[in-house]
Amino acid sequence: DQFDVSDSLADRTVEMNPSDPAGYITRAASMLARMTDAEENLFGDGFRKLLDTITSLCEKELMTADSPRKAWLYLFLGHAQAYRSLYDSKFGSSYHSVRIGLRTRSSYAAGLERDSSLTDLYFGLGSYHYWKSVKAGLFRWIGLFHNDIQLGIDELRLTADSSLFSQDISRAALAWIWLDREKYDSVVAAVEPLITKYLSGKSFLWPLAKARFDAKDFGGAKAAYLRLRERLEANPGNYQNIIECDYYLAKCHEALSEPTLASTEATRIRDYEKYVPGHVRERQSDKIRYLKRLAESVESTASAE
Repeated sequence: DQFDVSDSLADRTVEMNPSDPAGYITRAASMLARMTDAEENLFGDGFRKLLDTITSLCEKELMTADSPRKAWLYLFLGHAQAYRSLYDSKFGSSYHSVRIGLRTRSSYAAGLERDSSLTDLYFGLGSYHYWKSVKAGLFRWIGLFHNDIQLGIDELRLTADSSLFSQDISRAALAWIWLDREKYDSVVAAVEPLITKYLSGKSFLWPLAKARFDAKDFGGAKAAYLRLRERLEANPGNYQNIIECDYYLAKCHEALSEPTLASTEATRIRDYEKYVPGHVRERQSDKIRYLKRLAESVESTASAE
């Protein structure tokens, strides 16, 4: 989560070679990571324009590049399309996200046709194959989409084992897949080395905390959510993630038969509720109601005493 350092390195890379998409890809990855971390559309059209720049640079160089270089260009092009799809799924149109996802798969496949040894391409393919299979629903049932769940997992495992620079992000992607498949021990095994390696980051703590909670390891979940909340306090943003932590911390205390601690945890919402923007209030309405109900129980007890 050292976004400023990442941005500085990306800027230097762009300055060294303005026609190479690599620096722009790093910049776009940092922007998307910031938005995902903050649960907020921080860059809007600026992010889209950057992706347009990457696409234009890739398409221009593809006309003259040799095959090994084309594989890299298709990797960059696929990443730009994947970032746009992820952005749309989170902040825009789900329909557009699916359409872009189909183009993303084609770019990664084209890259492998040029150089099958560039196994970083399998990171994009693996993510696409797994999640389109899981989310396809009726379309998969009637045969419009194949069930490529295992293919996606195998491709991400290959990337985690042998890619040039996508090993850790592939392990993180697998962690979310294991969480989706309710393989909680596998989630822990995937993220614990990453948490140790990237001590200042938050992103790997989220699947760990949820895996602990869903596995009913409420003590472990409480510890993970406490670590997350401590890191969020310095920059709470729109309070989406603070609410998430407070909700699950209260739930953990309840599950551990600590009702007083659960209620006390919930009272924190009184300190920041007025700062929560409307769209977050709507998105987190059920969790806010739960926290306020617990908080009110503490206040009622104190008043009675």
